[in-house]
Amino acid sequence: MWRTLIERLFGRRPGRQRGSIVPGIADVGDALLVTVECDRCREVISVRLRKSSDIQRNYDDQGAEFYVRKTIVGKKCFNRIDLELEMDTAYRPVSTQIRGGKLHPGESSA
Repeated sequence: MWRTLIERLFGRRPGRQRGSIVPGIADVGDALLVTVECDRCREVISVRLRKSSDIQRNYDDQGAEFYVRKTIVGKKCFNRIDLELEMDTAYRPVSTQIRGGKLHPGESSA
């Protein structure tokens, strides 16, 4: 009973799995952890996308339920990595577009 109450208070749904959704994108509860690799310098960069503020609802009648557009810049070089991610109602990726990099399937600790 208490676990169910805490899950409802803090936004966790019973039966919802955490962990890797697709290689390079992991659901960590209140956020998605996206790990990309720069095309130019091969730096691996992790970005935390909070569900409450970084991910936006799509109000169009067409397309996915949520989306995010993010420009990522690493520490080794100033190459821009443009990320566009569309998700369904359970924050599972429907489409992913990355320019200047690619998804990196390794684990990270951001």
